[in-house]
Amino acid sequence: MKEGENVQNEQGLTIENSSSRWNQASLLSASLIKGLLRKNQKMMIAAPPRSLKTSVSLQLCKAIADGEKWLGWEVKQGDVLIVGCGADKQNMLNRISRLYEKVEESKSYEFIDYVTIKGETSMPTVINQVIDSVRKQGKTYRLIILDSIDYVQPLEGYSVHSTIAALDRLTIECNCSVVVTHTVRREFSDKSYIDNLNVIHNDILLSLFDTYIEFVEIKLKDKHLNDLQVNQVKNYFTEVLKEHRFDYYKENITDNFFKKERSVDELRRHLEIAIRESEEKRTLDFFDSLFTPIKNDTYWQMVAYSSGIFYPQTEQYIFRYPLLKEDADGLLTNYSTGVFAFWDSKSSQESPPEEVSYIKTEKANKELTAACEKFEKENGTGETPHKKDIARIIGMSEKTVERRVEESDIFYMEKGKIFKFI
Repeated sequence: MKEGENVQNEQGLTIENSSSRWNQASLLSASLIKGLLRKNQKMMIAAPPRSLKTSVSLQLCKAIADGEKWLGWEVKQGDVLIVGCGADKQNMLNRISRLYEKVEESKSYEFIDYVTIKGETSMPTVINQVIDSVRKQGKTYRLIILDSIDYVQPLEGYSVHSTIAALDRLTIECNCSVVVTHTVRREFSDKSYIDNLNVIHNDILLSLFDTYIEFVEIKLKDKHLNDLQVNQVKNYFTEVLKEHRFDYYKENITDNFFKKERSVDELRRHLEIAIRESEEKRTLDFFDSLFTPIKNDTYWQMVAYSSGIFYPQTEQYIFRYPLLKEDADGLLTNYSTGVFAFWDSKSSQESPPEEVSYIKTEKANKELTAACEKFEKENGTGETPHKKDIARIIGMSEKTVERRVEESDIFYMEKGKIFKFI
């Protein structure tokens, strides 16, 4: 072959000489998702069944339609086609509509087209249908999404490479990037990024994609969910008490109040007691509205791998249907997949903070209960003890009694008198 000469062989493959395009050697295809996906590349989004795959792919549709960031990544604006495999048209339109209801006013849905395919079919058949539909539409798409290829059978064994070949053909024929969603059922290791990367590399289907993203659910214990709920309401709780009952606030909500583990129920009881009847319903309704949605939230860590680069597992998200949002406030900073890592004991003899807090609470409850019962025997029922009475009975200073009330989760103080939550 002479310099600059290109030759086509019998199979139709064109062999090119490097010198013929040397001035373009440093160029790469245009980015669709900067740092993650380029034109004519394939990306998979994977997650457990019935979790967030469709919602995440629809958010990607909207991001490209708007030309705005998707989960922190910059994108190129353009037209998008989403192919709903196993879905019906009305359901697909409804999900797109619900997404737009949750975001700022936008009419970028004009850049989103959709088509649905139902019934048992193979990947080559689906790709042929999509290519034919795109040609008839006569539109150039930046991205085509197939959600979900779980409905395109089979996906295992001999069909893996035919599936990839069909997707490659779609990128070439439609001159666009392709994203597919897929269900995976597994847990990643917390041991090392390499172990997790090997999970992907050892899966033939996943390893053949240019970019692979998996969402791993962060399983939170009840205590940790309570922490998130309290964090959501504590500012409102504090502001309301300061504004309406500053005297009650000064007696019961000290600077150290939230250093101890608190519950939403405990904060609500304080509001029920302190707020005037005329303001109570409005205040409590708003209080409830702040933490109730959290009950339905799910929490996710993203594992991303692109063209040999493994992105560290540092991106965490909160999913409140239909939106997946970055954990901008750092609520999940101390959480990892399946593990709550805020306590790293230096000694096996030490107790974790939540255990120490529980012991203090139990001790305060017992001491105050015993002292109140003794006061009742001395003075008869119906009398409410003052902190100085409890101090005398227990044999400690009034300041220490105040601290015991603060540590307790069943007692509160009003005008120096100590009451038990009903």
